[in-house]
Amino acid sequence: EIIIQFKSLITENEKLKKKLAKREEAMKLATELKRIRGTLSLMHMTSLLTMELKENLLAGLHGLSLPEEELDILDKFYKAIDTTSTSWTELEPLLDSAAQHILGVQDSKEKIMFGSVKYSQVMELFEKLKEHHAFDPDYKPPKPEPEPGVGEEEEARREEDSSED
Repeated sequence: EIIIQFKSLITENEKLKKKLAKREEAMKLATELKRIRGTLSLMHMTSLLTMELKENLLAGLHGLSLPEEELDILDKFYKAIDTTSTSWTELEPLLDSAAQHILGVQDSKEKIMFGSVKYSQVMELFEKLKEHHAFDPDYKPPKPEPEPGVGEEEEARREEDSSED
């Protein structure tokens, strides 16, 4: 009888271990996917930083205007992760460097990336751009709603003006 109980406990313990292992694997996979998604998102946003978009950001786009210094930061980040013009023999070290820069930005590290610019500042810029829909060419900012009463007064004046004609 005791042997049967021990076997039952061992079986339950093994099942529990398997469940925990599966749960840990699922959590690990979810973390990896989130990391990869973040990397792809950064690379995608960086690829969308065209001259036209930069000019629009200088002039003001969707309520956001970036100074030249912040656009320079984005350009330097692009150069730090760009591997397209690298020869095959120089690719490996550049990929390592680019990966470190991308992870530094993703993690918003307080470490200096270049000059006096921290990785966290680069991430803040990308967050600001996303928040203001800078990368969405189809975005239409919501029209501000007229203040209650103000629109009615203007409408009444227009009706008076048109009735006087």
